[in-house]
Amino acid sequence: MPPPPVFALTGHTALITGSVRGLGLEMARGLAAAGARVVLNGRDPVRLGQAAQLLADEGLKAVACPFDVTDADATTAALESLLEGSGPVDILVNNVGQRDRRGLDAVTSADLARMVDTHVFSAYRISRYVAQDLIRRSMLIDPENLRMCFNFACGAINYLHDIPLALEMLEQAFPKMTADWLDHVAIDPDLDPMREHPRFQALLAEATARVAAGN
Repeated sequence: MPPPPVFALTGHTALITGSVRGLGLEMARGLAAAGARVVLNGRDPVRLGQAAQLLADEGLKAVACPFDVTDADATTAALESLLEGSGPVDILVNNVGQRDRRGLDAVTSADLARMVDTHVFSAYRISRYVAQDLIRRSMLIDPENLRMCFNFACGAINYLHDIPLALEMLEQAFPKMTADWLDHVAIDPDLDPMREHPRFQALLAEATARVAAGN
């Protein structure tokens, strides 16, 4: 039996934005050749379907997911549909980009705003959505792991700026916390952005009362 490949992605799904042609399509081809199921993205459904068919004709697993990354609502709807219909995204490549080689005298503020939205804000929105799903799925591995719950909560607050997700993690963590853990919660600066949130205060009060009662 031949040894397994060094770089194997079998069973994983990869989303590559801006993958109708060029570098995006080649990265998708490489990931698919390593065993991944690739999700191609672009604004033109026809060209996107042709690209997916091209990879399928090569014996690779590829599906099309058309949406404009600069349209926040369309992006969220497409990602929700993708996760519900095709399963979670394990690998994300924010490849989509926009070029404008005109001189500074010809580029308007609106042109610059579109480029920034394409290169920065769209990547942030997609990365944030995928990261939220990854955090929730990671908790399924070891739902009783207090340290993992707590660390994911801190990451959700400080990197994703997602207090609802952080509270979701802490709701699993607080019932397991001992007095030492509550002392840490009291001084950990990672939790400062949410200390005034009513749900956080209620969870902390419940845990403090439980520990004080010896439970």
